[in-house]
Amino acid sequence: MSKNLAWIKSDPKVPGIYLAAIKLGEAAGVFDFLVWSGEQWETDEGGEIIAHVDVNTLKRQFDIPWPETTEIKYKNKLDEVNDSDLWEED
Repeated sequence: MSKNLAWIKSDPKVPGIYLAAIKLGEAAGVFDFLVWSGEQWETDEGGEIIAHVDVNTLKRQFDIPWPETTEIKYKNKLDEVNDSDLWEED
């Protein structure tokens, strides 16, 4: 599966966690999750960070199912209420 991301090539505007594209040379590079402090990237990775996308944008690109199976039974509150409790006549 391949997804196109809206890569941003300037520094992030807010601190947070980002997926970064790190260029390691002419024909090499890696993706890594990095923290942007608001002033600089917090990383020991060598290379040039050429683009990034925030993790919320990345998360919205995929429909990832929750790792647990849960069965929640929802009840309509109106089914639980006795009609006589809805109003009172004088």
